[in-house]
Amino acid sequence: MSCEPKKNNPISETELNETDWWWRRFILGEFKKDSSSSNPYQMIKSKTFLFPSQSSEWDYWKKNVEYPSYRYELARRCLGRDNYLPWPKLTSLQQSFLLGSLKKESKPVCVIAEPLKQESNWSDPMLPWQWKLDASDNALIQKFMAMINHERLRNNIPTGSMKKKSKSGMSISSNEGNFNRGVSWQGIELMDIQFFKIRKFENNTETSLVSKKKKEALEWSKVVKKCFKTCDSLSLEETKKSPHNFVFKFLQENFNLPN
Repeated sequence: MSCEPKKNNPISETELNETDWWWRRFILGEFKKDSSSSNPYQMIKSKTFLFPSQSSEWDYWKKNVEYPSYRYELARRCLGRDNYLPWPKLTSLQQSFLLGSLKKESKPVCVIAEPLKQESNWSDPMLPWQWKLDASDNALIQKFMAMINHERLRNNIPTGSMKKKSKSGMSISSNEGNFNRGVSWQGIELMDIQFFKIRKFENNTETSLVSKKKKEALEWSKVVKKCFKTCDSLSLEETKKSPHNFVFKFLQENFNLPN
């Protein structure tokens, strides 16, 4: 299992766009390709949907499908482009397994205090407080933050803006890990450009990005292989009418998909 280029393949960027880079033709959104942007090569919400129902489907895409499909396509670059189909061509059963295994993980900011967390970055349980639900939001926020900052001081954690720092001491962007920013498909596209030897990279940033994405691809490829193995062991009837496969519906006219 390798992400490295093996041979010179007679294919162009235009052909990849027409045959494999399906995210560039995702009808629910508009593909933003701007190398000068801080987060280029991503899908943004279309200003005008074809149908009113597409608004809810866009929300479903952002919340449930975008990251699993991205991580699958990333893994596919290491598992073999010919051996594993693009996301829109997967069966609903395959997609459903991948949606569960490749979904983004949310980090909780509050938990039920049983069992009690002993780490220094968690407060003591805040019982026996109750909250006046018809009070103003600002009043509730001020009272809550007063309690939080008291707990921070007790645990020697600075109050105010909680800017993260890396091990080197450098500040980490407040957008780090923010899934609402959307997925940038640039890394996957650069992996393809390198694999098919289409062109040399323009700068060290592109080289570093591909190196980083290859490590991620190897990690997610193990999960994908396990999902497919489990899926193959089941004998369930497939249907394209599954809500998981709405990507199929909106790409059908612009992508060479089976009927």
